[in-house]
Amino acid sequence: MLNILPYIFILSVLGTGLASCGSGENETSPPDSESSSTSKENNSGFQLFSIQDSSKIVAYENGLQLYTVLEGPGQFPVDGMNILVNYHGLLEEGSTFDSSYDRGNPLEVRIGQGKLIRGLEYAIKQLRMGSKAIAIIPPFLGYGSKKDVPRVPPNSTLILHIEVLGTF
Repeated sequence: MLNILPYIFILSVLGTGLASCGSGENETSPPDSESSSTSKENNSGFQLFSIQDSSKIVAYENGLQLYTVLEGPGQFPVDGMNILVNYHGLLEEGSTFDSSYDRGNPLEVRIGQGKLIRGLEYAIKQLRMGSKAIAIIPPFLGYGSKKDVPRVPPNSTLILHIEVLGTF
C-alpha cells in the first residue's frame, strides 16, 4: 500500500506552488467561504481541490486512495449507468496531463464498459452523484507501464480531481 504522506505534501505544494511556475495559466486566489475546499484556479475556471483533513483519506485494498471533498446528495453510479464526470488529471510533479475542465466539456461515459482507467472507474463508483473528490491512482490502476500515453510517463501515479455531475 502506498504511503499517503508524500502525496499530501505534493497536493499542498500544488495549491501554492504551481501559481508561481510562470505559465500564466494559474493564479492564486484565496478561498472564499463557499469554496474553502478549493485552492487554485486555471483558465477554465476550475480550482484544484484541497485536502483539508488527511485522516479522511480512504485507502482501498486495490491501492486507490480517495479523499471526498464534497459528498453529493445523489445515488452511487453503477455498471451500465451513463454518467457525466469532470476531471483534472495531474502527475505527481504537478503537471496537468488531461482535463475535461480545460476542454469545457465533461466526460460522458457508460460505467462498467472498460472505457476508463480502472482507478478512475473504481473511484467514480465510490462517489455519489454531485460529489467532488481527489483520487490518488497507483500506476497499475492507471496506465501502468504503457509508453504511448501522451503526457503520461510509464508507471506514473495519477492524481485526479473528480466531480461526478450526474447522468445523461
